[in-house]
Amino acid sequence: MSARLLPIPFAALLLTGCLREELPVDPAPRGEATQLQVCMGPGYQDQLWIDLGTGTVVATNPKGAWDLAFDSKPDGWHIWLNGSKLMTAWNIGAVDITQPADTAGMHDARRIDAPSGHPDSTAFGNAWGSGDVFVVDLGFSAFGLPLGLRKVRPEAVDADACTFTVANLDGSNVRQVIVPKDPTCGHTYFTFTNDAVVA
Repeated sequence: MSARLLPIPFAALLLTGCLREELPVDPAPRGEATQLQVCMGPGYQDQLWIDLGTGTVVATNPKGAWDLAFDSKPDGWHIWLNGSKLMTAWNIGAVDITQPADTAGMHDARRIDAPSGHPDSTAFGNAWGSGDVFVVDLGFSAFGLPLGLRKVRPEAVDADACTFTVANLDGSNVRQVIVPKDPTCGHTYFTFTNDAVVA
């Protein structure tokens, strides 16, 4: 029995002895690196925009200052949710926005925007003019309190503005909102708090 097993260690020794040694590679130069430290508030409630060229904060706002972001390009049509508030959207189809909506099934069917921020993976998709109504969960405040639900129906988008209809979950307070596109910015931000564009 041991005579049969004896060739195995010799074969292993023979095969490992045939491996070439690796050629050393010179490490790449590290280059210049800088560190930047910024304050996002005691509860991380602020969003910061940083100019990496100068290392300065160029703008700041509370992370809950906006709810929806619209693509500001003339041919742009994407809608993004404010993921920092854990917002979700649920497409309930082409229903009457003035009628009360039930949230049964929302937990399983609601969608979020892809964390990558890639425009082909948004919760709204391309629903402009389809008549589809979305139940939008506004997520949570900086203190963890739920912010409520709204119904949104994307109506039309063109080179100058995005138009959509908004209502409360019970179908009340129906209103049409027009968000003008700002060509100097990548996105135009909107808040349901006072139906206004956020600068």
